[in-house]
Amino acid sequence: MTKDSYGERYLVPSIFTLGAIMFCFYTFQLAIPTKNGHHYAMWIKFVGPLGSIALNYWKVQTSKQDLYHIFLMINYDAVFFSQGVIDMCYWKDMLKTRGKLAETALAPVAVVGFLLMYSITSPMVYANMGHLFFYPLYASYPLQCLYTTGTWIWLYFIIWMMAKVGNSKFNDTAYNLICGASLYAYVSHYFFILILSVGIIRPYKLGFVPAFFIMMFGTEFLIFATYIPLNFIYELIVPPKPTKKMDVDSIVDKSDIKAMEDEQKAEQEALAAAKADKIEGRGDAALDLENDFSDKRSGANEDQ
Repeated sequence: MTKDSYGERYLVPSIFTLGAIMFCFYTFQLAIPTKNGHHYAMWIKFVGPLGSIALNYWKVQTSKQDLYHIFLMINYDAVFFSQGVIDMCYWKDMLKTRGKLAETALAPVAVVGFLLMYSITSPMVYANMGHLFFYPLYASYPLQCLYTTGTWIWLYFIIWMMAKVGNSKFNDTAYNLICGASLYAYVSHYFFILILSVGIIRPYKLGFVPAFFIMMFGTEFLIFATYIPLNFIYELIVPPKPTKKMDVDSIVDKSDIKAMEDEQKAEQEALAAAKADKIEGRGDAALDLENDFSDKRSGANEDQ
């Protein structure tokens, strides 16, 4: 990374930027458990997109700097993974806020806004193209920001849709294979793409149609062909733990459960107090007996 000082000029500042993004992730969570803090679960979803825009400032599309591109792409991936973990931790809080917003006039506005952002952030510009194999694809900073913002828009949309329609095991074997291999595919697919492009497509100068099918299905085949034996060996060493389906449709979170428990406890205490008052005659009988006893003692003392 010492070539052309790319390490100190771009990579190190990008790492500090990533540290600032992580700081926002960690500190923002402190507001969510507070009273009415579930609203912040929706706002925390902006940390990832804004963080990607900040990382774009250190992204330059220069040839012969592959190591720089790889390391900077890892910073983007770290933001993606971190945002995913945060969203799952506070899913119900976010869903509670989103459900309230869906009942307001913001719902149709959000649909129109999504279509507008989709049209603006779609990668349909062929000018200022950067390196094809490194994210984001454009060399211009404004285009990079639009490109990364479009990534987050589609990411959130796909997550919400899959949580709604794809949260059930249609088949145990297929489910474990597809879901289990998804993270492995995410980190390995570019390696297999390069193998196919360098080893088959470019040497034989294949056209678009055969190259498309070889790249698409060949990459998937290589992913599963390597994942299955690796996962088999891994599960022999680390047996898989039982999993439980997450209830993504319920908006009852821990704070709601605690509030309901406190409310039930208060009701029980009120009933117990009312029962005690009824037994003691609302406290009057006990008070009168005590007063009579005190009066008798004072009268006896005066006689003496």
